[in-house]
Amino acid sequence: MKKGRKPSALTPVGDLLVNLSVYWNNQMSADANGCIPWSGGRHRQGYPMMGAFRGERRIMTVTHRITAMLKLGRALTSDEFVIHTCSNANCLNPDHLIVGDTYKKSAVMIANGRQNTGPRAGQYQRRIAKQNRQYKYSEEEILWVRSADTVAIAARYGIDRAKASKMRWDMRNNFKWLKGPKDE
Repeated sequence: MKKGRKPSALTPVGDLLVNLSVYWNNQMSADANGCIPWSGGRHRQGYPMMGAFRGERRIMTVTHRITAMLKLGRALTSDEFVIHTCSNANCLNPDHLIVGDTYKKSAVMIANGRQNTGPRAGQYQRRIAKQNRQYKYSEEEILWVRSADTVAIAARYGIDRAKASKMRWDMRNNFKWLKGPKDE
């Protein structure tokens, strides 16, 4: 533990030492679904994170694991997953969290309707299907980049030729849902 750190501020939770005042202060009031959102830092996938200590080593951990350890009163093993039954990655409501293995995690995902279906379910299906999201480039720009040469792409977007080549490759291979004149 670093010098200047107050040991009294850290509380043992499972196999971690956690500052519970930070944990409780970053929880917001429950929303209409009963989810308790986290107002602190988050992982890029939306999972709430906070610092903790495992022995002398400082680590970052997802806060729903801390919630599960507080709920169960024990440490979690590496093969135990904390599963959000509400499908809200930012939720810390202990009633919405269960602990299980990969099979239980898959069963909850399927029960909540979050599985891929169809003849090409899986990673490939996500790449070829148009997702309901905002894209950085319009469909016209994507089609133009697919057919343009790297010099023209580099000049239009103010990038070097290597980045322009990668951009053209990405547009050709990652937007399979968009059919161009050559694809039909």
